[in-house]
Amino acid sequence: MNTALCTNCGSAIRSSYGATEYVPGDYFMVDNGLCLDVAGHYGGFVDTPGYPGTAGGRYAFLCHDCSVRLADALPGVFAGDRGCGHPVNSGTAPPCCPYSWSTAEVKDPADPHKFWEVLVPNDDLSGWRLQEKDL
Repeated sequence: MNTALCTNCGSAIRSSYGATEYVPGDYFMVDNGLCLDVAGHYGGFVDTPGYPGTAGGRYAFLCHDCSVRLADALPGVFAGDRGCGHPVNSGTAPPCCPYSWSTAEVKDPADPHKFWEVLVPNDDLSGWRLQEKDL
């Protein structure tokens, strides 16, 4: 077992199920961060044999702040329509970053089966607003 650290900055991280240690080679779900499967191939940017989870495969664990930096640097990869971002406790806590989201209970008389709306951060991260719908 090893202490779980962000591969980029070295800060301590924990898994989404509370673990603070991991077994090398095992998958580790980083709480509000990213676990990247870094798979190399012949002639690729990372030229290593193997695939994640196998001999030669690599994982990179990123804390929340490094995940935000990566998302900011690669907006085409982390665009909202790709389902990127992470939940924050039901709109009671303020947004921590532009990629956070939450939910609010909504009773819609026009649609009795609809109970939840997605909340997204205000532009200045001061609070939440209902996610705008594409018409």
